[in-house]
Amino acid sequence: MIAALLLAATLNDAEIIRGFVNLARLNRLGFALKYRLIQYGDLEIGTSLHERAVALQLRDEELVDPWETPYRIEISGKNVRVTGAGADRKFEPDDAAIQGRVKTSSITTDVIWSNDHVAQGNYTWLFLQVGKPPSKHPGLYAPPVFEPIHRRQPNKLPATPDDARSLELEAEMPVVFPRFGDMEVIRVMQTRASMELLAARLEAWHAKHGSYTADMKQLKSEAWPYNDWLLPIDQWGTPFRLEIGSAGYILTSLGADQRADATPVAGISSNIDQVMENGKFTRGFDSAAYEAELQRRDEEQARKPRPPTVAADGTTIWRVGGDVTAPVATHQVDPLYPADALKQKIGGLCIIEAIIDEQGNVIEAKLLMAENEQLGNAALDAVRQWKFKPAIRNGVPVRVFYNLTISFNPRD
Repeated sequence: MIAALLLAATLNDAEIIRGFVNLARLNRLGFALKYRLIQYGDLEIGTSLHERAVALQLRDEELVDPWETPYRIEISGKNVRVTGAGADRKFEPDDAAIQGRVKTSSITTDVIWSNDHVAQGNYTWLFLQVGKPPSKHPGLYAPPVFEPIHRRQPNKLPATPDDARSLELEAEMPVVFPRFGDMEVIRVMQTRASMELLAARLEAWHAKHGSYTADMKQLKSEAWPYNDWLLPIDQWGTPFRLEIGSAGYILTSLGADQRADATPVAGISSNIDQVMENGKFTRGFDSAAYEAELQRRDEEQARKPRPPTVAADGTTIWRVGGDVTAPVATHQVDPLYPADALKQKIGGLCIIEAIIDEQGNVIEAKLLMAENEQLGNAALDAVRQWKFKPAIRNGVPVRVFYNLTISFNPRD
């Protein structure tokens, strides 16, 4: 009986790939809805699948899961919920609204995106099915790139589970990127995608008519597969400037300040003009410089002293960072893998917040996150036995909060 259960829990590569693609599409659809609300102040996206795809600047196929079931989108005022039916193509009974985050161990269970995050999903379980760390991981500080509609191939599935997992990680980037303060960089990247699509339409017009001379009405007057997604304005509501000359065309977005730059500049501000000449960007946002600036800001913040916490008994507990160095483990105890969890091939990560005193002892530990209660308790039992070289502040040992991650992998 146990052997049968274990066999059922193991997915083949095709199923793993579809599982990750499902989560990637769910995240992209969720972000597109969130962006729509921020950008336009409403979620008026129509009712048909195509109307919604155009309103969200997605391909029709991106509103359908990899098992060919359209995602269910429920909108109530400014709240939105997106549900994917999963591999069984059946939506589960809609009980109560999901609170917090629910992890599942199935590709038939519904996946749910609610307002700002995946509220019910199977990422951790799928991760363990792959059985190795990702070979590719999107940069933490890199602005997400929005591929223009005409270049997307949503029905072309990744070749390997690892590629599919990387696709899912990339799909999460736009969701977390606003942590840096605002949506301006997202608007820059969305504008670039709109410019690339408009350039592709101009090239198609030129191939047919031998000229780039056309306004938006003319461009939309004849059949082209992506006409519905053509935007005449950038993401700040300013019409694109199109200049036609003997050498071709120049397409310009004036940027967030909606003013033409007096002199050509490039940089990391959303105010700068983005210029495309004959299908290639010749001026615009410098993603690499922006990524470096974000990293510099985070490193600068990490160097700043962090205020301590005063416990109920009057002792001072510091946070690592700034002038407080991290404690270093000198003795580690491996957790005992709970027998039931091991038999059922249950694994995952546990994050523990420990308080380490001036002698390097763990005097308190609490569970911040665990994939499974048994695993969490086993991790706590182990960490409480660890010993450390204490944290140091101004040459003196100090008491600190310190987070530890314990991993359980049933395949090890």
